[in-house]
Amino acid sequence: MASQSSSSQQASKPKRPAEDNLMESALIEDFLINDGFDIDSPSTIEPRRQSKKQKTTLPASPTNANSGNPLPELVIYTDGASSKNGSVKARAGFGVYWGDDHPNNVSERLFGKQTNQRAEASAVIRALEQTLDDPRQLEIRTDSQYVIKAVYEWSRGWKRNGWKSSTGNPVQNRDLFENMLSLIDRRGHHNTSIVYVPGHKGVYGNEMADRLACLGATLPPAGQ
Repeated sequence: MASQSSSSQQASKPKRPAEDNLMESALIEDFLINDGFDIDSPSTIEPRRQSKKQKTTLPASPTNANSGNPLPELVIYTDGASSKNGSVKARAGFGVYWGDDHPNNVSERLFGKQTNQRAEASAVIRALEQTLDDPRQLEIRTDSQYVIKAVYEWSRGWKRNGWKSSTGNPVQNRDLFENMLSLIDRRGHHNTSIVYVPGHKGVYGNEMADRLACLGATLPPAGQ
């Protein structure tokens, strides 16, 4: 019902650039608690319910898994999770999944501002940091359309405009995306892809990354 109310309110507003609309949708999803994760029940890291994410048409390459890119030699799944977004009690974490019981798997509490968008971006950054000196063809799979759009569609315009959005506002999470783009440059665009996979559609690696992210949100803040 919340989505119907939101749609009726948006219908009366003037159209805005797609960048701002997608970022607003992501923020609303954050506020409704990512994936239904209940931070007050840390013993249960399964989502309470499955969320239906709006389908978005993405470029065929390099943003969709199995889109005809060179076969990756290394596939890593990343995810972010948050709860009570926008409040002083907000908690967020991120996960990086290499494989079952893999020593490189990551489950961490997000440092700093606790939002799902920052958690999603931080997960991708961590995967890039882990593979910085790995020469293999890397494919990072994320269910964050926000990250995909930022890297492959918006970032050039942001940099051209002095890290301002198409509406002239400062880019949100600039610190993370500057870091992410720098790591991609250092690793090499030719052997690094970040691709979109749908969340909660039975993709095993995505589900495992989600569990790691939810668990990370239950951990104490970094340094405590």
